[in-house]
Amino acid sequence: PESAVNQVLADLTVSLLDDRLFTVVREQLGATYGGSSAVTFDEGGSAADLTVSVDGDPARLDEIVAAVGSELNALATGQVAGADFGEAQAVLQNRYNYVDHDQILEALLDEGRDPATVVDPDQALDVLAHVTPAQLAGFVSRFTGSPNRIDVRAVPTS
Repeated sequence: PESAVNQVLADLTVSLLDDRLFTVVREQLGATYGGSSAVTFDEGGSAADLTVSVDGDPARLDEIVAAVGSELNALATGQVAGADFGEAQAVLQNRYNYVDHDQILEALLDEGRDPATVVDPDQALDVLAHVTPAQLAGFVSRFTGSPNRIDVRAVPTS
């Protein structure tokens, strides 16, 4: 089903983007201690939002935003393939193969909210085995290319 494909593509996006945030923004630029991303879907599972959170020096905000934008563009234009794509698939395969109590509880809660969006691990593994870098690029391109899609906020740390 479409919701399973979207969920696997969202999980791949987050896995790849988080790895790239760590490598580029933290390790190469030394501009942050960490970053994370998340894809959330509307109730029907078709519309999605991508949120990227990066902790960093406010004086380097423009540099951080440019680096995140560059990484998103690389994902959206299919520049991530080969070993990087395969590694992200392996990470997700491990995640989908291991189901813990929290995941069971989350699935039950999701089932109550919107049964159409629940993807079981076997279904996710099947989709993961067939998803391509081109599909990932198409999915990520939903979040790029339009300036009104990007909202940068500087939040003071305590």
